[in-house]
Amino acid sequence: MRTNKTRNSLLSAALLAVGLTSVAGGASAASQTANAPIGEVTMTVEKFTIGQGYYLEPTVVPFYAGDNGADLVLRALGEDNVKYQGATDTGFYLTGVKDSTLEANIPAYILSHMSEEPTARESDDEWLGEYDYSPEGGWMSVVNNVSPDVGPSDYKPHEGDVIRYQFTVSGYGADFTTSEWAEGYATFANKDKLTTLVAGLNSSSAQAAKLAQADIKSAYDNAYDVLKNLESTQASVDAAYDRLAGLLDWKLAFSDAGTISSWAADSLGKAVEKGYLQGSDGKLSPKATITRAEFAKLLVNVLGLELSTSASSSFSDVSPEKWYFVYVNTASEAGFISGYKGAFLPNDSITREQMASILVKALGVKDAAAAATIADAASVSAWAKADVELAIGTGLMQGQDNRFDPQGDVTREMATVVALRAYAYRAEHAAA
Repeated sequence: MRTNKTRNSLLSAALLAVGLTSVAGGASAASQTANAPIGEVTMTVEKFTIGQGYYLEPTVVPFYAGDNGADLVLRALGEDNVKYQGATDTGFYLTGVKDSTLEANIPAYILSHMSEEPTARESDDEWLGEYDYSPEGGWMSVVNNVSPDVGPSDYKPHEGDVIRYQFTVSGYGADFTTSEWAEGYATFANKDKLTTLVAGLNSSSAQAAKLAQADIKSAYDNAYDVLKNLESTQASVDAAYDRLAGLLDWKLAFSDAGTISSWAADSLGKAVEKGYLQGSDGKLSPKATITRAEFAKLLVNVLGLELSTSASSSFSDVSPEKWYFVYVNTASEAGFISGYKGAFLPNDSITREQMASILVKALGVKDAAAAATIADAASVSAWAKADVELAIGTGLMQGQDNRFDPQGDVTREMATVVALRAYAYRAEHAAA
């Protein structure tokens, strides 16, 4: 269970401090918080090496002109909750945080590197800091997943930095990172991107509403499990990010989201959120042409058809081991796709006139308003002419510059826009 007696109170206090009030910390922190922030960083304080989770969960912390790393620590935690040597502007060194959680559960991979048995803290010890649990115990930090080469007093924050204070119990940081001073005890994943995503949600006024949604709450809890596990693989961290990011903002899950045409963005967003459209290797590939098999799957998903249970296909090139087998069978049995000489040609790009014909058949369109005359009507295949006119007349498909381009390929974003129009058309006519 993630929650302990420190978690909720400290996170709430940190959010109050960084968002609404100044902390009675160093001179710079106290004076600058009256002004507008010039940027934000993500900050955590972690006790993973002793199995105690977060001291400060991922939090967005604003910074102001003249701030340094020490100011950020005091702003996020509050001066009453920290012990340090030096001053904010020179020689600042975090020696302890106010925390009375005593029981440690040190991971096995760390224990195997410790030359002595871990020591216990005194029952009345209210501060976690230097020499606790081992002679090498203490607080260290990483900035953007790298051990900084300057101390907090000399560190100047930059927009988007990720600052993670971590308690080390062995190897002077080798138990949680690899640095120029020590080789890590394990291969540690870069968790900055996921930490930043979680911090954004934690610091959002919409957090409660978001976490009331079961799918987001499940992805959020999974993200915490991955973040707190020092032995998480990079693949598991990336998967946790994609899962949560896709629910919070679908564009965050795809590196090529910026290439989506403005006219297609809303439709692609809805299709991704509803699970109609998936990406591959972190990309949505909106400009790639869509194949006949891919469009069959998209339309089957959008129309919510019950998947076929047939063990064989009427098409010679659609075999049971192919990913599209069940979708092509479903579309075929529903009567809105056909092949050529016994083959479906699943990997061929679908043409615009083929898509028009499939849409009209799938929706059972029988009549529509008179379609506007298109300049390239003579280029439409005879078998597709009536369906193209119906697709245009219903508004399911449109041309450009008075041309329909019937033999033109269809991109993934074009197909998604049209599929969502099909969804709306069916809903409207079912209600009627």
